[in-house]
Amino acid sequence: MLKVIEKDKDKPARLVQTMTHLVEISLIDLTGWNPRCEDSFKDEEFEELKQSMKENGFFKHEPLLVRPAVEAFRFQLIAGHRRLQAAKELGLTEVPVCIQDINDQDTKLLIFIDNFHRKDFSPLEEAQGMKMILDDGAITQTDLAKKMGKSQSYVANRLRLLEAPEELKEKIISREISPGHIMVLLPYVGYPVFDSIFESMKEQIDNNGSVSIRELEGEVIENGIDNCDSVLDLDRFPYDTRHVREFFDFRDCETCQHVVTRDFFGNS
Repeated sequence: MLKVIEKDKDKPARLVQTMTHLVEISLIDLTGWNPRCEDSFKDEEFEELKQSMKENGFFKHEPLLVRPAVEAFRFQLIAGHRRLQAAKELGLTEVPVCIQDINDQDTKLLIFIDNFHRKDFSPLEEAQGMKMILDDGAITQTDLAKKMGKSQSYVANRLRLLEAPEELKEKIISREISPGHIMVLLPYVGYPVFDSIFESMKEQIDNNGSVSIRELEGEVIENGIDNCDSVLDLDRFPYDTRHVREFFDFRDCETCQHVVTRDFFGNS
């Protein structure tokens, strides 16, 4: 028993019951649109899936959803990437599938929604899937949010994860930090102080095993700023700050993209 996409654009995409067929695995191709990384085939849940399939056979599991490929008698996988991979690793040659004629946009959306509801779908994979769908220009962030049962701000914040540098992406993949940590750190990305803050955060994680968002916003960022040579702390400047320009040549700073100047009344 398998299902196809719900067409109501104001509801989350879902699947409906349809007929199944038996197809050779060698005839099923991947679309390249699945945002999940290969690590999703290495976790404990995947091993449990393989064990269940080994003991009970594929027919105890939901059939794959495929669509006809451009090449005759071949198919493209839409839903069931982990089930297909498990079947391959177990040496199966045929799997039950449901064949549906679905266009590219709905295929991408269905692949994404099929993964979104899985607990091991990482925030970064989620963001990559959203971008893939939105880049087609067929739907807006608001439309996508409705299909997911989320708010537009949820989609926008997930997409911002893609702006993070690779070292932050690695931390979120390893689950050492959360999307909330990324939101706190993004304003510092691109400035010299970011490297110092990142090192301060790594030290906190190494020493305590984790870092909370409150700790990051407080002592971690403060320590990073204190240890950064590119930061001038006027509170510790030994002279009258009203005369600070007498001690520094600000001509380079005025054209530097990393500087933010404030007058002494707090105005930018």
